[in-house]
Amino acid sequence: MRVRHHYCIDERKSVVEFLKRYQISYEVIGMVGDKTIIFDIYEDQYSYEMFKKSFPMLSISSFKNLEFSKEDIEKSKWLMVSCRGTNVEYVFQKEAFQYSCPYKIPFHKKPFYRHFKQISNLTVEKNVKWGKRQFFSGPNSMENIIFCSERTKNILENRWEGLQFKNVINKKGNDYIDDLYQLFFENAIPFSAFVNAKSVRCHKCRKKMILVSDCIFKIKEEYLQDSSKVYQTGEVITDGRIFGETVVLYIVPQEFYRYCEERGMNRGMDYRPVELV
Repeated sequence: MRVRHHYCIDERKSVVEFLKRYQISYEVIGMVGDKTIIFDIYEDQYSYEMFKKSFPMLSISSFKNLEFSKEDIEKSKWLMVSCRGTNVEYVFQKEAFQYSCPYKIPFHKKPFYRHFKQISNLTVEKNVKWGKRQFFSGPNSMENIIFCSERTKNILENRWEGLQFKNVINKKGNDYIDDLYQLFFENAIPFSAFVNAKSVRCHKCRKKMILVSDCIFKIKEEYLQDSSKVYQTGEVITDGRIFGETVVLYIVPQEFYRYCEERGMNRGMDYRPVELV
């Protein structure tokens, strides 16, 4: 198992120089004067320790991912799934969410929100060019969203209960984007389904949340009985930092992983075992 930190921060010359010095791959997106740097660093790399020392405030603003071996994934009946691709230029629109508890992060210009629930279609900057072996992509930001192509939708649609494919809006014309959909997991498991999970409360509204850890999530088996369904956790997961916000995680059965694996669709996808108790 490896721990990967995903960063999406406002462009800074000092950060770019650091990434070049330690030969860390990165991507710069956005317009002049409003550019964002996207990059990943693993905890077992020397560069991660140096990044924490060089940029202590920036180092805490990552999205943390655990990466498991294929053997670990294949022996688990249920899995958390996410996508590390960044091909989709996501545009946050307040109208798409119910949100609360605003806050600010150093070196970021725009406000963030601790809690938000999607209520409408998402928006992107432009069309996506899909490669022949690419079926899914995440956004070019910190949000945990999975997008897919028309081809992927046709392969997966109506195969798992609770899995919807939402149209995505083009920012420029307010029409739906061709060949781009959001995977939307309709069914949420309750807070009580998690076992021995550490919890914290929001500093503002006192909402109870589950604290992300380096361990595998433990969920009561009674809530994950039907492998023909997929689930989400609801807006209750957080990393517990002062600037931490709640995120939704997605849960799929082993059959989902194998179905995609047999068709060569898992490129860029991250799977994390779930322990049933």
